[in-house]
Amino acid sequence: FGWGAPEPRQKRARITVGRPAPVDTSGGPPLTVDEFVAVLQELTGATEKPTHDDVWKVVGNDAYADEFEGTIHGLDHRSLPQDPRERLARLFQLQSHWKPSRIASLIQPVLAPGFKVDVWLLKQARAAFVEIEQGKEERFLVKKFGN
Repeated sequence: FGWGAPEPRQKRARITVGRPAPVDTSGGPPLTVDEFVAVLQELTGATEKPTHDDVWKVVGNDAYADEFEGTIHGLDHRSLPQDPRERLARLFQLQSHWKPSRIASLIQPVLAPGFKVDVWLLKQARAAFVEIEQGKEERFLVKKFGN
């Protein structure tokens, strides 16, 4: 017939069901821990530098720290999955190594009553010891190989 090839159709956006796409809610590059501590000290008017525990009392579950890079990232914990295994998988997508206390505080709200979060985490993840500072090893939880 002599007609040319039709124009290609535009592809539809893929929509995944059940898993929201990761969203960067930080609004910019992450702060280093030292920058965050300086801002916290300035806002509170404290004369002494806030301790690590003071920082996490202020931050709560609204952020997580990357211990290797020394940065703090924003985290909307309300948008995490409500299933404990899915939530754990999502947290391991965010970063590979978690301090046990930090990941436990994020998993505890969705764990069924009667389960101890530390025992559950040891069944779902494995412990790894990493030397961040010279001569000092810290315990982290990492994803199991098969999960």
